[in-house]
Amino acid sequence: MKLKDMKPGTTGTVECIIVSVEERANKNNGVYLNLTVSDGEAQVSAKKWNEKLEGFLFQPGQVILAEMKAEDYKGDTSYVIKNITESSADPLLFIRTAPVKAEDMYNFLLHTAGRCGVFAKVTQRILTDNKDKLLIWSAGKSVHHNLRGGLLYHTYRMTKTAAYVASIYNKEPSICKCNRNINVELLIAGTILHDIGKLYELDTNTFGAAEYTMKGSLMGHGFIGAEMIGRYARAEKLDDENITLLQHMVLSHHGKYEYQAVALPAIPEAAVFVEKVHTGEMRKCSNSTNSMFEEQEAAINPGEMSGRVFGLEQRVYRPSWRKEA
Repeated sequence: MKLKDMKPGTTGTVECIIVSVEERANKNNGVYLNLTVSDGEAQVSAKKWNEKLEGFLFQPGQVILAEMKAEDYKGDTSYVIKNITESSADPLLFIRTAPVKAEDMYNFLLHTAGRCGVFAKVTQRILTDNKDKLLIWSAGKSVHHNLRGGLLYHTYRMTKTAAYVASIYNKEPSICKCNRNINVELLIAGTILHDIGKLYELDTNTFGAAEYTMKGSLMGHGFIGAEMIGRYARAEKLDDENITLLQHMVLSHHGKYEYQAVALPAIPEAAVFVEKVHTGEMRKCSNSTNSMFEEQEAAINPGEMSGRVFGLEQRVYRPSWRKEA
């Protein structure tokens, strides 16, 4: 049985991989285990009641046969694991990964970074020094691209969109002549590096499960990314103004203070990134919103509605004609 076939009230055995295990306290001062499991198509959290981490026989990376029950909890589906036995299946069959090969995405970004003019050396150096992490790092703990290679996939898609958006802006007439030509090199370099701080905001295991680091919790990936850029840029002798502009792309990429932006967009390139690449009209092509739709559709069957999705503030419907998600 697949996770997407587990409807409230049903019981079944699902072959899946343990992505992560966390001990939590319940409201009665007892403890239980919260397991993140993946069957290769969908990933869910499931509770194992009255179980402690100490003495638990299974570890992240193990494939298990989980006897599970799906329950309705305030309109959403929750999962309870009744029993676990070990499976001999290949773990690689159950790890959720980006649909594009990690090496191909990395090479695309490295090549594109090399065309970023004065920002090329800085951007390429950051990519090469952090390659091992980039190939597996998740883009988030739960909201978007929370899978192995998710950060690379998110950046890859957004970089393609940024290049397309820049080509449109540079062809369209503008009331203000100085805004007619977006600095493509700055826009692309900023796009490639906008989430680079997540390499230290998050700690990702080899299966794509992420947890926040102390530094990440206290500083956030925008500030961490800007700090990284400053360090690398000074080593590459980039001038102060361009260092600040590239840092500004990262610090402002969430657009508004209430969305955890460190600064508001103060240059056209930052505004274009926020409005057209990250959260604007092009979001169906590249950003986290589309990723959340994709992930939810993969977890349900055609003609079904998902539970409420944090980050979208709504449920997702998969049309009956969308056979492949």
